[in-house]
Amino acid sequence: NKLQRDVFSYYRKCRAQNKPCLFMILKPRQKGASTIAQGLMYYHLRMNGGLKALLMGDIDSTSETVFDLFRTYAQEDLYPWGDGKVIGQNYALEGDQVKEATLTNGSKMKRATAGSKNAGRSNTVQCAHFDEECFYVRTGDRDPMLGALQSFASTQPLALGMRTSTANGPAGAFFDDWRNDRNDWEKIFAAWFEFDDSMIYFSGEDEKRAFAESMDEKEVEEMERFKGQISLEHMNWRRYTIENLCKGDPIRFQQEYPSDDISCFMLSSRPRFALGELAKLKRAAESRLDMEVGTLVTQDGAQRAQWLRDPKAGDIRMFEHVRTGCHYVISVDTCSGEDQQMGGKSADPDKHDVQVWRRGYLDVNEQCWVFPRMVARHSSRVDSDMLVEVIVAMSLYYGKCPVVPEVNGEAGLHVIKLLLEKTIPVFKRKADVNIMKKTAEERVEAYGWRTTVTTRKWIIDNLVKPIREGEIELSDPDVYHQFERFMVNDKGKAEAMQGEKDDAVISAAIGFYNLGLAKEYSQLKRVRARGNQNRLPDGFTIVTRRKAREADDARRAEARDVATTPNCISQLYEPARDSREANATD
Repeated sequence: NKLQRDVFSYYRKCRAQNKPCLFMILKPRQKGASTIAQGLMYYHLRMNGGLKALLMGDIDSTSETVFDLFRTYAQEDLYPWGDGKVIGQNYALEGDQVKEATLTNGSKMKRATAGSKNAGRSNTVQCAHFDEECFYVRTGDRDPMLGALQSFASTQPLALGMRTSTANGPAGAFFDDWRNDRNDWEKIFAAWFEFDDSMIYFSGEDEKRAFAESMDEKEVEEMERFKGQISLEHMNWRRYTIENLCKGDPIRFQQEYPSDDISCFMLSSRPRFALGELAKLKRAAESRLDMEVGTLVTQDGAQRAQWLRDPKAGDIRMFEHVRTGCHYVISVDTCSGEDQQMGGKSADPDKHDVQVWRRGYLDVNEQCWVFPRMVARHSSRVDSDMLVEVIVAMSLYYGKCPVVPEVNGEAGLHVIKLLLEKTIPVFKRKADVNIMKKTAEERVEAYGWRTTVTTRKWIIDNLVKPIREGEIELSDPDVYHQFERFMVNDKGKAEAMQGEKDDAVISAAIGFYNLGLAKEYSQLKRVRARGNQNRLPDGFTIVTRRKAREADDARRAEARDVATTPNCISQLYEPARDSREANATD
């Protein structure tokens, strides 16, 4: 099947490059993951003599069952390997054939149980298969995998490491390594509907039609989420499996026959937002191909910003340029800055997330309503003073639109202070009656969006219906990624699943909630006098009403004086014309 083909394909690639072969398999039930892992282990040991291998299961019965696969391969093997041994006698030269076995070329396989004392610590092995790793019993911070991995010589060219497991909660070495894209473990996953045997066909069109009409909300969402990949025959198999093999529990089906490699770990949680509609919106965003990467550069004394495309070094993703008549607002979720991150640069802390939101509007030409959209985004861990420069440029580009930064300790207050110094409009909370008695620093604290338990629930709940109805555009695939992994835990709190981020979710929630503050963009500019004529552009002067009336009276008097001269009126009030026009007027 697909999963087994992917395993073989990666193994061939590693052997061709003479490098270690390390992969993890997030496996569904009864799809041959353990079978193919032991088949590959036997082949590798048979091809390379003198290797030591370890098989570790979560419990004794698991390791025995999987080890029986290895024994079967060896005992039934009739292939002439060319090592001079009699065909059919490839299996054991020594060992009890229960706990360990030795092939005729000297390669050995031992089995152990993760719960046993010092499992995997006795000898260094070049090959290892850790089966059902997610179910290894952990005591406090002690994980059996840590000791077992220390005994595995994973850097040797002939190293073969296989970690196969069904999901079992967002914890443990398997989950941590599965979501870590920086390690050397190749992740192999196949959804339940990617297997040819995950279908039950209908007896006719009437039965198929009746099934389609009987589908519940979750089944419809699953089909919409993987549109084009799931058929009604797949859904028929899914319903049968839930009712007959999972005791009617869809959550258990999600664990043992996962649709994706994330939600299956979250058995005690549920997605806060509709995954089916998120998938649909994400596909639409990816198909638009309207994302530009670049930088906004301030000009004219920080009075306007110019967009420069720079796919390699740009720090802003632009999905829609500024449009006259549209309304914009900026939301900011701040972190502490690169120099203040716990654990240093090697850690994986939160990021600043700056988003520009455009309010929905009626398109007169197309005669349709255009939904609210995130039109630009910046995400980084730069220090707060550098972050402010980015926010200022984004605000100026979108018509000096207001900024709604989340108050996040000292970092949030510092950002607000710098924005106010640069005369950028900043969201201000309800005024304190004693505001004038406060110091300048205390007045700054009145600015910014303060997220509490209550306001956090407000802004997140405010996004649920627009996403469910498809009435919002998040534009950035990375933003959709965070929304798909935003869960409601068993205590009812909506939060990012373990190991994931929620910066983009919170920033989007703040921006969408405050769309009422969005400012209209207009290219019409008015010059305003501010007390000193020297501040006006060249050629402009301040004229009082009295002087204006005096100048107007003087012009009228001059007009009366010259009116007695023939043909002088047209010369005084009309622009220059050619002779033909002048004759016609005369």
